[in-house]
Amino acid sequence: MAHTAATSPTHIKVRVGNRMTLAAKQWGPDDGFPVLAIHGWLDNASSFDVVAQDLSGAGFRVVAVDMPGHGESSHRGPDTFCM
Repeated sequence: MAHTAATSPTHIKVRVGNRMTLAAKQWGPDDGFPVLAIHGWLDNASSFDVVAQDLSGAGFRVVAVDMPGHGESSHRGPDTFCM
């Protein structure tokens, strides 16, 4: 895989249902090998900024998701049950 210059992330927002928005950041070419990055309990998508730039420079397409209530994603509603 040819190495290319790393780029700034594209910010993505996806509407889920009628009340929630999930945010993500994407680096790399659209046709790159996909890598899904999911952060830990107290983190957000920005936890992957450095490694995602390195991977995208190697031709991978990295998508880092902000889980609900983290980063730019909305919080779950009060009527939502989760453990």
